[in-house]
Amino acid sequence: MRLYLPLLLLLLFIEGRAQSPCTFRLSGVVRDASTGESLPFAKLEIEGKNRVVISDADGKFLFDSLCGGDYLLKTLYVGYDSMLLSLNITKDTDRKIRLKMSVKNLKQTEIVAERIADKSTIASDTLSKKEMDQSRGEGLTGYLKKIAGVTGIQTGPSIMKPVIHGMHSQRVLIMNAGIRQEGQQWGSEHAPEIDPFVANRLTVVKGTSSIRYGADAIGGVILVEPRELPHEPGIQAEVNLVGMSNGRQGVASGLIEQHLGKFFDLCWRLQGTVKKAGNVSTPDLYLQNTAFEEYNWSGSIGIERKRFGAEVFYSRFNTTLGIFTGSHIGNLSDLQRIIENGETITDNTFTYRIDKPRQEVTHQLLSAKAWWTITNVGKLNLQYGYQFNHRFEYDRDKALNDSLAALDLPDLELRLYTQSVDLNLETRNRNGFTGVIGISGLKQDNQYGGQRFFVPNYILYNSAAYTTIRWRKMKWEVEAGARVDYREQSVYRNIKGAVVQNDYRFTNPGLSTGLLFKQDSSISWTLNAGTAYRPPSINEWFSNGLHHGTATFETGDSTLGVEKAYNVIGGVRIQKRKLAVDASIYYLYIKDYIYLIPDESPVLTVSGAFPSFAYSHVDASFKGVDLSIDWDITEGINLRSRNSIVLGWNHTGNRYLELVPSPRFDQLLSYRFKDSKSWKELTVGLSALIVAEQWRYDEGRDYIPPPPAYVLPGFEASATFTHAGQEVRMGLSVSNLFNTSYREYMNRFRYYADETGRNITLRLTVPLSFKTATHDHEH
Repeated sequence: MRLYLPLLLLLLFIEGRAQSPCTFRLSGVVRDASTGESLPFAKLEIEGKNRVVISDADGKFLFDSLCGGDYLLKTLYVGYDSMLLSLNITKDTDRKIRLKMSVKNLKQTEIVAERIADKSTIASDTLSKKEMDQSRGEGLTGYLKKIAGVTGIQTGPSIMKPVIHGMHSQRVLIMNAGIRQEGQQWGSEHAPEIDPFVANRLTVVKGTSSIRYGADAIGGVILVEPRELPHEPGIQAEVNLVGMSNGRQGVASGLIEQHLGKFFDLCWRLQGTVKKAGNVSTPDLYLQNTAFEEYNWSGSIGIERKRFGAEVFYSRFNTTLGIFTGSHIGNLSDLQRIIENGETITDNTFTYRIDKPRQEVTHQLLSAKAWWTITNVGKLNLQYGYQFNHRFEYDRDKALNDSLAALDLPDLELRLYTQSVDLNLETRNRNGFTGVIGISGLKQDNQYGGQRFFVPNYILYNSAAYTTIRWRKMKWEVEAGARVDYREQSVYRNIKGAVVQNDYRFTNPGLSTGLLFKQDSSISWTLNAGTAYRPPSINEWFSNGLHHGTATFETGDSTLGVEKAYNVIGGVRIQKRKLAVDASIYYLYIKDYIYLIPDESPVLTVSGAFPSFAYSHVDASFKGVDLSIDWDITEGINLRSRNSIVLGWNHTGNRYLELVPSPRFDQLLSYRFKDSKSWKELTVGLSALIVAEQWRYDEGRDYIPPPPAYVLPGFEASATFTHAGQEVRMGLSVSNLFNTSYREYMNRFRYYADETGRNITLRLTVPLSFKTATHDHEH
């Protein structure tokens, strides 16, 4: 018995250790190591435990329900070196964490903390890396549609533009590498000339709160951010390969980048993408002349020191795409019959050949930026941008003789030159206050040529001043912004052989305010309100003719005035260990809202017969709800849900508003297997896209009523494996699993054909790194 007594006591001791209650708390504050200032919204992660918290506005953080034991606490903050702290928790513990300012570029993981801080009072969503991977090979809008509240307006199967809360084209700004993207975006069939493989992060800022980027951002702003230049010596590369069954599309994209070492602090990157697709098919037939191809590349070079940095970025986007010939009808009777009976005219053959009608578009973008850190003041940023958008449109009609046909001249040529400059100062934190003050300027020159007229030449000058200020205290955060734009635009029209100049001047103020309340470490409430103003675009004033890509005849109205928008968005964000919910509700009122409405009858031109539309203005409102849910239901099972409803109302006519997206509900239920020696992150899932019928319309105000509701089941699978010592990420997806025939209300070609049928996509990503070899060589 005496021998057993020590063993019994030892077992009781061990049992007592094993049963220690998980009630310990780890709290503290994150501060700047040199100034002692608190660092709000730092990210703190207990490695291996899936526990993450964000410090509050005063830099304070708290982990609760911890068991006794050893932990590794990792702290990340934008612009600072990360810190890894080893802790032994045997009781409630308090720690002061002091971070040193980094002299290198921001690491990708640190950007997560910056993203959380930026979306404090405004309604914004950023695609996760997994969502980005699942969209590889699609156009930019295909990526963004994974965000609740974002849909698309289509012109056939290969052209799609993003729609935010029912707004698109000129009401949605796209910031590409920090430069306001300026293409011929006034056309609903002019998709953004951006290669999504350039982007490392895609963020959608909803509503008028994004006042820093432009007073005309009524719908919101899309931020396309290339990946940071490498911050560690060595060479890295990545190869992406995508194959799609529908259209037999192939995509190859790659990049290579290098940091030349600590003695140079110089970094560079080259990136390129090739994409080629043939005619796509509905469940029943191939759509004639829907092939397209893209050849894109970009490059950047930069240097970063402790107090200053500079970077030059250049991208070139080239595409040639066919316009579905079934939308270009020869006479009015055939057009009327096709619209009424839903017939589709096509030769039902597959080919990669691109015939007329077709478009050829080149977009070049150059960005040069620099920044300086001014002691006790903040960060001064200067950025210059140059863009050239060159568009050729070829009509289906044949040339008058063989000589002209051999020249293959475009029927319409558009050249758009844009230069911009932006200078701003980001002030450092003083007693909870931070802010930005800046000025910007833009010059734009649009020229047209060819045999067909659509919009006249113009020169535009825009100057602006803006400021935002943010104040954080305890659980509260308040943000306010103001902006004023002054615009001069000269339009040159050819009237009966004489050039007539019309000059326009606008002064547009914009305001925004935001409020955030952090109820606790996992729940926050936001409220944002703002105003925005938008002068009419050139096509809304003066378009008069065939809009080639949409296969419509459009007429402008030179008497249209400025749109004035008033927007309110409220939301709640819940971030639990297994559940993340982001819900928002909004109301947008636009006085003198400009939009296209169908005319009573189609128009016959030398190029064929087309539905006719005219620009008009009414007082209108949009209201709706966005809801995103990410829920780890149980071990390995996850639900991702994206839902959006937007309702439009014409206050002038006291009736429903045309061309408002239908309610959409996008669901994905997935299961992740446990990692094995062969596979990691192996996940399979079933999806369902449910789109309701748009019943809110006035009968007889369109050529045909909105199409019925539809449901599209799908399949997703992804995994990471190692082959010959090289990591490979693979993804497989099937959309429209049962090859369902349907039509989409927001597709301008719904008059002529069904949407595309089943599509099987295989994606491969191979990351390559040569850090070690290069590092050893340098030393």
